Amino acid sequence: MSIVYSTSLWKSIENFALDEPTDVYGFSTRLANENKWTINFVKSAILEYKKFMYLAATSDKMVSPSEVVDIVWHQHLVFTKSYNEFCNLLGRKIEHVPSTHNSKDHKKFAAAKERTKVIYEGTFGMQPEEIWNYSDIYGPLSLPKASINLRTFLLIGIFAFVVLVTPCYYLFRPLVIQIGNPYYMWMLLLGCGATFGLLNLYNKRIQSEFLNGLPQYSFLKKLTPAELIYAQDCNLAPFIDGVVSRMIEENKINVSRYRLENEEKSVVANIYEFIVKETLESHSRIKYNELLRLLKGRYVFTSLAGSLDAFQKYYIKSKFFGRLYYINFSIISLVYMAGVVRLFTGISRDKPVFWLVVFLIAYLILTIFFLKRLTKQILKETIPAFYRASKAQDHINTEDWDWRYFMAGSLLLAPTFISARNAGNESSSSGGDSSSSSCGSGCSSGGDTCGSSCSSCGGCGGD
Repeated sequence: MSIVYSTSLWKSIENFALDEPTDVYGFSTRLANENKWTINFVKSAILEYKKFMYLAATSDKMVSPSEVVDIVWHQHLVFTKSYNEFCNLLGRKIEHVPSTHNSKDHKKFAAAKERTKVIYEGTFGMQPEEIWNYSDIYGPLSLPKASINLRTFLLIGIFAFVVLVTPCYYLFRPLVIQIGNPYYMWMLLLGCGATFGLLNLYNKRIQSEFLNGLPQYSFLKKLTPAELIYAQDCNLAPFIDGVVSRMIEENKINVSRYRLENEEKSVVANIYEFIVKETLESHSRIKYNELLRLLKGRYVFTSLAGSLDAFQKYYIKSKFFGRLYYINFSIISLVYMAGVVRLFTGISRDKPVFWLVVFLIAYLILTIFFLKRLTKQILKETIPAFYRASKAQDHINTEDWDWRYFMAGSLLLAPTFISARNAGNESSSSGGDSSSSSCGSGCSSGGDTCGSSCSSCGGCGGD
């Protein structure tokens, strides 16, 4: 087992472009969209894939990829022209060898994995744990799946509440009779406010502790401003607003009579600006609301929503969130039970119960909104708050426009853009946008997709 490190070869591999600047659904975007990976996780996975391929090309023994690296490898094999050029750069054709899952293969590939770790660390240093030690992006979160889903729990909880109403009524009726109105109503109102207020503080603390306790290599601690801007509203519109507004400020887009068009000689700074410019070339002089509708359906933007929406679904199915939800539901139900017992006591004694019924209906509506908000709280509140609290830390460059836009929001939008956006909204007769994303619902859009997969991959063979 030997490897001779070549600085020139590695630099050539590192600089090999898997994405073309004009790709509207290029390698990175496809990788993010199909696997629901975040932007920085995609970049890390691609870099580790290149390192692995360097080891495969320079080692005289079989080396084996991690499951994440193997996903990148599979996709590159689909991009046949790029893969052939990459292998020419490596100086050899790297063959993908799938495992057959027999005992002989298992030993061979286990040995290859250990060998890979040794020569990797001897060449590049320690392997990034999030890429090499976990099977997917969620591994570092340590969130095992709950035994029952929220819908099943709610059905069980509602059924249990109904069953317990009668025994609670007979048990607490003597006590309830002793407390007259309006004191009981004031107690219920105070209990309602205290319940929601204290639970909100508790939820924030528990979810903040969870986020702070994650390892630094977790993808949740490596989100980009674009992803954070989407997260806090669960809507692509604020981020797209920022992209277009900045392009107007930098004279890359002209605004005339509230209609937008390209500035012919302008140069784009990133893939987002390229997509905006390309869309405007196909739909010249359109109002902003129409441009926004078109951009929300582009893969470059939907992949932002896809990764975070997928995380939210994963999170609410976890045991951690399940316990938090059960606690909230149980405590809220106790306060509601106090109101229901009072209601039945009043009815049995021919007392007026109108305002109590109003309270119970209002409390039920508040409960629905509160619990629904809880399912989105980590994405819309906890994660953005974590990054805002990190403003003074070195890893956030507040001189960067995207970070400043995340921190300041609409205050950074250009007045010209705001006027064009408002004019477009006023004249729009449509009630919504079917291509917009929202937390908890995936975005499915058509496109030219091609991929392949295998049950597992052992590694690549030598000559």
